[in-house]
Amino acid sequence: MLSLYVPNDVSELFRDFAGHGLLLGQRPLAARQDDPAEVRRVIALIEHHNAELEQEIVLPPPL
Repeated sequence: MLSLYVPNDVSELFRDFAGHGLLLGQRPLAARQDDPAEVRRVIALIEHHNAELEQEIVLPPPL
């Protein structure tokens, strides 16, 4: 099973580190009804900030 790690502070990470240039030339994302809640949450943040995060900004989860 595939899972998506979304840190608790993802909203703050978007606020502080979102990259607006990362969306240039990208097709718009649209959440599907069968998407997990974590995916819909991230898509909503991308739409709200009109930006994306680079994965290097997010620390890995604790083991």
